[in-house]
Amino acid sequence: MKKMYCMKCGLEIHVKFGMVPNSCACGAEFREWNKDTVKNTVVCIITLLLLMSPLFVIVFFARKILQDSMLLYAIMLVAFIICFRQVEGILIRIGILKINNIEIR
Repeated sequence: MKKMYCMKCGLEIHVKFGMVPNSCACGAEFREWNKDTVKNTVVCIITLLLLMSPLFVIVFFARKILQDSMLLYAIMLVAFIICFRQVEGILIRIGILKINNIEIR
């Protein structure tokens, strides 16, 4: 996969567990994403839904079990957050989601 670099200082961004950090060591923030066109936004949302769909299917079939146990519900919520951050990292690396201050080489 392509590597990500900070545009401010040029250091490589270290991705842990597939999740992109929110800032660089130099202080550059990676929070805002570039919304160039409506097409780019729609493609990003559709790709995000496609990559998250396996987790949605698991929740659909396990909803009876999730209603009975709050612990399983909390675990599934944490899984959604982790999966969302990993999908965000994938979208950044393949170039669909463009974050300010990140350069992909």
